[in-house]
Amino acid sequence: MAHIRRRIPPRHARLAAPPIDLSALRSLVGFSVRIAQLHVYDHFHRELWRRHHVHPGAYSALMIIQKNPGIRPGELAVALVVKRPNMTKLLDSLQRRGWIERQTPKHDGRGVSLMLTPAGSRKAERFASDAALMDKRATGGLSGSERADLLRLLDRLSARVSRI
Repeated sequence: MAHIRRRIPPRHARLAAPPIDLSALRSLVGFSVRIAQLHVYDHFHRELWRRHHVHPGAYSALMIIQKNPGIRPGELAVALVVKRPNMTKLLDSLQRRGWIERQTPKHDGRGVSLMLTPAGSRKAERFASDAALMDKRATGGLSGSERADLLRLLDRLSARVSRI
């Protein structure tokens, strides 16, 4: 789609705004990915917050910890492309909520590993089923094969760009 409609303040609702020509940007993958990401993320954030009072970063961290018990905070930060200080704040928040615990591995007294608590495991299960429904709703305009192609292409793009 090369054009979008400008938002018009209510007092000027009778005036039709001309479409904004985005064709110079729509031909750029980065721009198109970013706009799509903003719309999908906004939907996901609104719904997660409305249902669970949790944001996508917390959801993502819980899901990764669930699938990778004992993961180190630095590894989690790399996986989520988050700066370490921001990851520390996120983990502090999840620990305060009683959803994760930091453990010191027996083989390495200096390291920290992350585990879900029983409450965190229950939350992760509830979040996962809701997230699947939200994702299905957000991608409802795509066929199953289109959705699979999109995920595959995004993975390839992300892997390629992360190496340059």
